[in-house]
Amino acid sequence: MRLVPAALAVALTPAFIAVPTVAFDFPDPPHPVSPKVVSTAINGVDPGELAGSARPLAVTGGPVGLTPKMAVAVLTPKMAVARFTVAGVSWSRTSVVAAPDVTVNVRVNEASGWTAWETVAITDDGPDPATAEAARARVGTTPLVSDGATGIQVRVDTTTGATPPGLLVSTIDPGTSPADDDLTPAAPAGSASAVARQPAIITRARWGADERLRKALTLNASVKAITIHHTAGTNSYTQAGAAAQVRGIYAYDTLTLGWDDIAYNFLVDKWGRIFEGRAGSITRAVRGAHAMGFNTNTMGVSAIGNYETTAAPAVMVDAMARVAGWKLSQYAGNPLGKVVLTSQGGVGAKFGAGVRATLDAVHGHRITSSTACPGKFLYAQMGTIRAKAGTYARTSSTTTPVLVPAARLFASYGRLTLRTGSSGPPVRDLQRELNRRKLPAGVADGIFGPNTRAAVVAFQKAARLRVTGIVAANDWKALSGLPYTKV
Repeated sequence: MRLVPAALAVALTPAFIAVPTVAFDFPDPPHPVSPKVVSTAINGVDPGELAGSARPLAVTGGPVGLTPKMAVAVLTPKMAVARFTVAGVSWSRTSVVAAPDVTVNVRVNEASGWTAWETVAITDDGPDPATAEAARARVGTTPLVSDGATGIQVRVDTTTGATPPGLLVSTIDPGTSPADDDLTPAAPAGSASAVARQPAIITRARWGADERLRKALTLNASVKAITIHHTAGTNSYTQAGAAAQVRGIYAYDTLTLGWDDIAYNFLVDKWGRIFEGRAGSITRAVRGAHAMGFNTNTMGVSAIGNYETTAAPAVMVDAMARVAGWKLSQYAGNPLGKVVLTSQGGVGAKFGAGVRATLDAVHGHRITSSTACPGKFLYAQMGTIRAKAGTYARTSSTTTPVLVPAARLFASYGRLTLRTGSSGPPVRDLQRELNRRKLPAGVADGIFGPNTRAAVVAFQKAARLRVTGIVAANDWKALSGLPYTKV
């Protein structure tokens, strides 16, 4: 076995963010928690370990089946490392060894001793091909989540026996915070356009996201579908440990795989608590990296745990349905309906690039990718999630403000000109009317941004108005159903 010298191991540890101390015995407020990520290059085969090692056959939470006639490329010794709760294996995307021709097996040393070998799936989450996010990304496994381990051993098999270049094993300590013991979801604010009531959500600030790890948002034009996932990690986590799991996955996705942010838009724990995933997902149509080939105009909601081995609790299923119904209602989507999405292709995608696929508006990840996700037990509950989401999408929010009806838009706002950067109730009512016309302006948050401008342009083209992206008197007349000047 040949390991890179310890001096060359990569330690990715962002600087600690100082938080003022409080002299009183109050609960600690949430604050950014800096993860510790250690990535070590691995190669070669340890002969002693090879002699006593039988190739594992079980696959959990990943692509179904193993490629036959595999040869051992790397087998490490049992390595003692600093305590970690998340681990993964990754390599350069320039590899001539295709991801389907690689099988990765890992075992870890926990308090009870060394675990059995586990085949860790090559991730079929990830940014869509041909995006800037994909160009920066590494190929890797899904993160393996432990209750706490101090040792790791890795075996990598390939069809040719060749070692993928830049092969790293990464272990992650997501850190802890006293605030994790009392994570109260933020009370939802009233939404001007959503039919459904926003569920209570634990925001990124509350679960301790270190915002320095992520990059800028990429926005979709709409949210047409919700993809249901599971993280495939341990099911024995505690309420206080759920936030650490989210931080660990966030660190793995950004610091190890090189993605722009955590893959999922939302995550749900087994107590039904909803965590904000990719930044901005509460109020905007943020593109995730949750379903390679189908990240455009979708959002990913992931159950924390492995639901290939156990059923998801009823409160978790209910919370996932609440998120799905609420987000689709913001964009006039029907959780009980069908949508047509165009595949961008990619590793594990069941539909090639350019293929138009008809999907349930709320569907399991296995429908679009060659994966067991979201696990056989959670997948069996998809009908319940879909039905509940449909109910929640039709549930009116008592906090929704009164809006100006379309017939009165000109009388109310005809003297106003709205453009990018405008804000306030007039923008909110404009967004609502555009969404009602199936022109996705995004959440009616009263902020005239790129999505609102794109919807205005689409309306102007359809109505034969002068295409400016700016709403003035003639546009208000058209939106109000009054006679207007066409061009």
